[in-house]
Amino acid sequence: CIRDSGSAIHETLEWLQLEINRERKPTLAQTLGYFDRAMISKKLAPEETKRRLEQGRFELEKYLASASFKKGDQTEVKFKNEGVFVGEAHLNGKIDKLEILDKTAKTLAIVDYKTGSPASKWGYDLKFHKYKQQLYLYKMLIEGSAKWRDWTVASERLDFIKPDASGASPSLELKFAREEFEETKKLLEAMWQHVQALNFPDISGYSADFAGTKKFEADLIAGKT
Repeated sequence: CIRDSGSAIHETLEWLQLEINRERKPTLAQTLGYFDRAMISKKLAPEETKRRLEQGRFELEKYLASASFKKGDQTEVKFKNEGVFVGEAHLNGKIDKLEILDKTAKTLAIVDYKTGSPASKWGYDLKFHKYKQQLYLYKMLIEGSAKWRDWTVASERLDFIKPDASGASPSLELKFAREEFEETKKLLEAMWQHVQALNFPDISGYSADFAGTKKFEADLIAGKT
């Protein structure tokens, strides 16, 4: 159910950006109306639909009060046919939003929508580790793609749709770290080699937390698995 409401929110934000790019500017009521239709289309139980509608409308209204949408930004950008490789690993993915900062200088910002629990600072746990890896992957997609490779990623951030305790919908910008970026590349290459060889390591000896995941990733990169 959480996935269904998150999907409806993503669909609504995509529609909003596309409308703006068509030189239309939907009102808040129109945007929330689109969300209503998207949520109802998920065909959940009536009580669950009602609860998700109320919650989603509240979250979207809070987010849209401070979010910036401008003509020219790109939404749900797909990389399936962009020919992105890291070593031998063929990458694919979809970025929620690309904010075009300067067409002449070819700079952009990567935005990833999150519909889960909001955060105002980076934590040191498995969730935030995966968030960072996801943003680094998006940077690789931009830099390796046929269409966007001449552009520079000026910033990357998470936009949380759900408001925090203060009532604001926080954004969390990633402070780029070259070492982490290169480590993520090596991890993707190692994973690709294992998948291609149908060699799936035994993970029973690793704890299912941040420390265990980091140890497994380091062993995978070092070829110890």
